Amino acid sequence: MPTNQIVIIDNKENGQPMMRNGSKTDSMEPKFPSGRSSLQGRSSLQSDASLIATPVTPSTNDFPPVFQSAELTKYQTNMENTLRWILKLEDELDKQENIAANDLKLVKDQFQKHEAFMINLTKDQHQIGQVLEEGNRLLTSSNTDLHPREENEIKEQMKILNRQWESLRAKSLERQFNLHKMLMKLQIDQIESFDTWLSLAEKRIASQLNSMEQDLPGVERQYRLLAQLQDELVAQQQMTESLQNMVIVVDDSSVNGTNSLTSKYTSTDIENKLSNLSERWANICTFVQNRWILLQEVKIELEQVKFNLEKFIRWITRKEDEVAKMIAEPHLSDTDVLMQQAHAIKVT
Repeated sequence: MPTNQIVIIDNKENGQPMMRNGSKTDSMEPKFPSGRSSLQGRSSLQSDASLIATPVTPSTNDFPPVFQSAELTKYQTNMENTLRWILKLEDELDKQENIAANDLKLVKDQFQKHEAFMINLTKDQHQIGQVLEEGNRLLTSSNTDLHPREENEIKEQMKILNRQWESLRAKSLERQFNLHKMLMKLQIDQIESFDTWLSLAEKRIASQLNSMEQDLPGVERQYRLLAQLQDELVAQQQMTESLQNMVIVVDDSSVNGTNSLTSKYTSTDIENKLSNLSERWANICTFVQNRWILLQEVKIELEQVKFNLEKFIRWITRKEDEVAKMIAEPHLSDTDVLMQQAHAIKVT
């Protein structure tokens, strides 16, 4: 089994999953854009109760064109575009397939698809912070003369944006967690299944194939057993290829030995286990290859010995028959006849 190519999702920073690829580490969680004024310094886009009114159903159609200045119009356009972007991503997220329960390949595909979704979400989330900053500036600037209705509208829009973003973020992280959980479960099941097969193969080698048989029937039996084991190696090749591309999820709990996603193993345990499986797989493949060559050579030699032995037995049996006939010859006392028969036996 070639060297494992392990993708590690690291959750050590801020308690959130990270994608580690070579020397580059990109956060897989949408960060919180921070606004200024009343929202400045907040760790999330939580609404400020003193600033924002009761939420309404989020829809860009709920915002009447009440703004008059160019600055207000620009803010309104950016807000509506940002909300449309969030709604589009929500729709895309809702259309993703249900997480497969027993198909590791499909779950890996779903994981990679959602990973791309999260990258896209993270890449463009800065626009949320920009819109919130515009709204805060309009609300707090002494140069902006807003009507009460306009102030309420801005507050309502900011609250809706906060709520929509939090909803999208929560749903995205929930799916990411569930995908990680299912992916690790299926991969652990695969590791344990492969470990069991390797153990059984090692026992068969030790009990049936490790010592070379001394006769042709025994060698032929080992030859058949080795051919069966070789077929199984071919069948297991797909599993080894899957393990080479295993995804390991690492979070803070795994550091304390209580990884919530892997439960049985920490990430270090898994990497050590994969290394052990790889070494054992290589040993079995090497043994089968070398023993196959040796058995073929011994089998050919023993078959030749058997052929020569059978040939000799046929010859000696024929000579015994000829001697018996000579003894039964009525003219055995005739020296000439006796010499002729002896010569015939010698020649053949």
